[in-house]
Amino acid sequence: MARLSAFRSRYDDVDIRLFTRDGNAPAMADRADIVILFGRAGLPSSRSVEVFPEELIAACGPSYRAKGPMIVPADLLDENLLRLRNQSYARDWDVWFDDVGLDVPSIERGDEFNSFIVYQQAAMDGAGIALTWRFMTEDLIREGRLRQVTPHGVRTTSRCHACLMPKAFDHEGANASLAWLGAQGSPEA
Repeated sequence: MARLSAFRSRYDDVDIRLFTRDGNAPAMADRADIVILFGRAGLPSSRSVEVFPEELIAACGPSYRAKGPMIVPADLLDENLLRLRNQSYARDWDVWFDDVGLDVPSIERGDEFNSFIVYQQAAMDGAGIALTWRFMTEDLIREGRLRQVTPHGVRTTSRCHACLMPKAFDHEGANASLAWLGAQGSPEA
């Protein structure tokens, strides 16, 4: 949302109607000019651009009280690890620990959420440590609302895609929006 004001200042003639949903973005395709989704590819018949790659980082709110120092990934095993449970993200902690070289049993303890927004808010409120997407939380980290607990980030094969739906192919504002979204993942953004 922090980037929305930058978009608005550049494209003040484009009206934004933002509808969010944690899952099943294709179901909203008939009501939207652009659908943003996570996964390995965009929607069929759409024009898609990659907005950012998925890089998982461990983060918590400034009020979270760790049980010990959190310097290396193994230190997180004794902490309250928040879990986002839906079809796409149920194994994120397993992927993260595997990528940093730790062979741990599947993480089944800790608070569990089915909504990313509630999950991220719980982390900001100090309820535990969440795995979140660097691109979506870097502003929160810079503002001090979240802090990254170890320097390790894990890149997955998933990406965030912005998909221009066929009904909007000739819509100038929708095409400008798609181009702007695609540029957000570049180092110059």
